[in-house]
Amino acid sequence: MEPDESIAGSDNFVWVASARSHRPQKRRSLALLLLAQVAAMAVWFSSSAVIAVIKQTHAISSADEALLTSAVQVGFVTGTLLSAAFSLPDRFELRRLFMASSGVAACATCVLALLPPTGTSVIALRFLTGICMAGVYPVGLRLAASWAAGDLGVLIGLLVGALTLGSASPHLLVALGRADWRTTYGVAGACAAGAALLMKLVQVGPNIRIATRIDFKKIAQAWRSPSVRLANMGYLGHMWELHAMWAWMPVRPPVVATAAAQAPASLPTPALHHVGLPRSRVILEGSEHLELERIVALIASPQKTAWGI
Repeated sequence: MEPDESIAGSDNFVWVASARSHRPQKRRSLALLLLAQVAAMAVWFSSSAVIAVIKQTHAISSADEALLTSAVQVGFVTGTLLSAAFSLPDRFELRRLFMASSGVAACATCVLALLPPTGTSVIALRFLTGICMAGVYPVGLRLAASWAAGDLGVLIGLLVGALTLGSASPHLLVALGRADWRTTYGVAGACAAGAALLMKLVQVGPNIRIATRIDFKKIAQAWRSPSVRLANMGYLGHMWELHAMWAWMPVRPPVVATAAAQAPASLPTPALHHVGLPRSRVILEGSEHLELERIVALIASPQKTAWGI
């Protein structure tokens, strides 16, 4: 039964009615946004995926391995800080920001296929890619939230799933396609370029506001608010575990099976994966006298902090 028109003047009713009227556009835009998110995120861990392949034909140092992975993360942190400080998603059209970021990341990744596997230029391009990811991941979340109508949690969950799938795609390409590192970079860059083109077809939802100026007070407010501060700290712990796992997985592929075989029966194998299994072997190699249970606890400590918060 339709609501009585006498109560239809409330802000809540108008908002829900507006959201329902946009359902066809919402489904189409969200489907395209999810596809674009998967494609754009292919460049994020492309270097981590090809390290093992590069080492088969090139001699690279441990420092170069670390820089290939960490440069993207440092770039992402830099990009998100700049984006937040200057309120870029609040002041600029979201689709153009996504398109520009994904397009630059695509170019930077494709250029890697033409360069030697390591070097200053390679690290600089990976850093640039990380900065660009700050215009893809958070902006995609904001675009999804613009269509929320009582289902914000579902939309955010879909976007997080899409970015996880996209981040893992270079590993899948290497594992199944046996592609060399130049091909992996090229395919990842092409995917990011396709994501930029897809954004032309995505529509912004009705729940969006554009700011006209930068309010630096919001930075301090985000820290003073207990709920926001604790959420950020918990997310930091989660990212510590997750990104370290992504970084080590392609470098130490035999470790997963070895550590899982050594795990006690009381500790399920999926639990080892979730707390960062690949790192357990790294610590084991230098600390053979420590019990596995203590090592897993050490590895999982940042994530436990996040759960505790």
